[in-house]
Amino acid sequence: MRTKQLLLLAGMAFLTVSCAKESRNDMEIGNTLHVNLNVVSDIPVRAAATEAENLVSTFDLFLFDAESGLLEYAQQGMMASSPSSGGAVGELNVGQVSLTVADRKNKNLLAVANGDTRSVVLPEVVVGQTTYAQMLEAVAMLSSTTESPSSPYVMSGYASGVNANDNPTVNLSLRRRVSRIDVVNLSADNGLVVSAMQLKQVVNQSYLFAEGHPSEGVTYVDYDPVAVIGNSTTSFYVFPQPAATNRMTLTVTGTLNGMDFTQTLEVKPMQEGVAIDMESNTAYTVKLQAQAQEIKMECALQTVEEWKDGADIAGVITVDPAVPSDLIPFNGLLWMDRNLGATTADLEDWDNAIGDFYQWGRNTAFSATGQIETISGPLTAEAAASDENISKFITLMKGDWLDGSDDSRWQSAASQPCPEGYRMPTVADFMGIFTPAGVLVNTYTGPVSKSETLADGTFSAQYWGDRSRTMYGIKKMGTADAYYMKWEYLKTNGGNGYVKISRWTADAAATFTGKDLNAIQEEFVALGEPAETITFAAAGNITGSSGTYSNSSQGGYYWTSSLNGSTGAHRAEFTSGKMIAGDTYNSRISGHSVRCIKEQ
Repeated sequence: MRTKQLLLLAGMAFLTVSCAKESRNDMEIGNTLHVNLNVVSDIPVRAAATEAENLVSTFDLFLFDAESGLLEYAQQGMMASSPSSGGAVGELNVGQVSLTVADRKNKNLLAVANGDTRSVVLPEVVVGQTTYAQMLEAVAMLSSTTESPSSPYVMSGYASGVNANDNPTVNLSLRRRVSRIDVVNLSADNGLVVSAMQLKQVVNQSYLFAEGHPSEGVTYVDYDPVAVIGNSTTSFYVFPQPAATNRMTLTVTGTLNGMDFTQTLEVKPMQEGVAIDMESNTAYTVKLQAQAQEIKMECALQTVEEWKDGADIAGVITVDPAVPSDLIPFNGLLWMDRNLGATTADLEDWDNAIGDFYQWGRNTAFSATGQIETISGPLTAEAAASDENISKFITLMKGDWLDGSDDSRWQSAASQPCPEGYRMPTVADFMGIFTPAGVLVNTYTGPVSKSETLADGTFSAQYWGDRSRTMYGIKKMGTADAYYMKWEYLKTNGGNGYVKISRWTADAAATFTGKDLNAIQEEFVALGEPAETITFAAAGNITGSSGTYSNSSQGGYYWTSSLNGSTGAHRAEFTSGKMIAGDTYNSRISGHSVRCIKEQ
């Protein structure tokens, strides 16, 4: 519990506070140490903190023996004085304390401001027992973890190795121990109206004085929604978030050109594409932008060094507010952003992102984790659907798990495993975004021309692989509807594979003819950010022969609803070396991934 009275240790002197009640003992007076408490209000070059952010209402002062580290003196709940010039640029003095000490040993000083109103959880303060190291690593927690903290703010400052004889006056600079996140609407004149915002997945504890956070036991909270009126800046205050535990997101609700939207944005500082720690006493700004003609919303995240210099945050998120946030517009279709059965679209959370696996024409979902119970096939439709077998994976070397086959399965959205309002892709849908059979991503050194039968007819196409894990393409060549494609086989931080597909609009003159690979790569760089992107996890598959999960090839296998002969079906397949949309797979027994499309 926090001590509210003056704590004295035998052999100590007394404390006099200019703005608080004076306490005194009858001990022999030794050296006098003057302590000035100064709030760092801003950093030169950047203006900054508001008057409320600089406010100090109360402060605590702790004195330690530098050699032993033990607490010798503590005073808590002292009232601060009115801010006055602190002498240094950008500092305001809020208190003056005179400590009279009985020896000339070196001391460590620690001050905590606004501790009472902020409900800072400190160790039990016991003179002669509490150490300087314990106080520096004290854990601070908000009194209300569901509301954005309001002023005043937790501040602290410390000095070590102080000697009253050598340094009769010590200035302690009080620094804010929170980060500030400002959200501004830059497109109020372009039809963007924000009505509410909510900061979620906020780390609710951190070391108060030392850098870093607990390595275990991290918990997360969601702040209460904040109603937004007008176009003024809305601010959230959080304890500094380390990159390893930063999961913060900002949910923005409003209208864009009269259309309702709710968009969730990731709030994570990045430096050269790598997430970095947020820092205390640093402000970050989320800028909401809209493109009125395209009816899109962009969130550009970057640092504004209003309190002190911080790292830049890079990243742009573009979402059509008319499209639900879990759908991806790509090549004229609305694709789910994740595999069927996945609980997240974040491929770094691999186990939860790869989803379930299905045998073609069968709506039983099988997971890559846990024990898969099997039964030898083929089975009749009645036996496969029985209570005894419906949850079992039907094994067979190849062919159809169903005795006699049934080509009518998965031929309508109602018969497929996708949720209501969605359907499975056809082979033509995948042909529009993958390559046809025979085009390998890392084999060809020159342009490969192909004739492709897409959903709306037969067209010419060109492809060029870089002998690595990237391939470039032009589909619908020679037409006004031509478009560029780029396929990249990438790896997550955990080493799991996935393919990222990008799409740009082109024109009838688009061609690779007469160009080398360097020219092709430069041409794609000049295209800038792609108009559309989509990713597919190399989730592996459940082998039809044994019913065991395998991802040895780091490949992705996605069922279509399209038939291939009496026992086969088409699938999209990719590994680090190939990306095929029209793979004429001759077996329906394997367990593959499913990516659903919104019915339109």
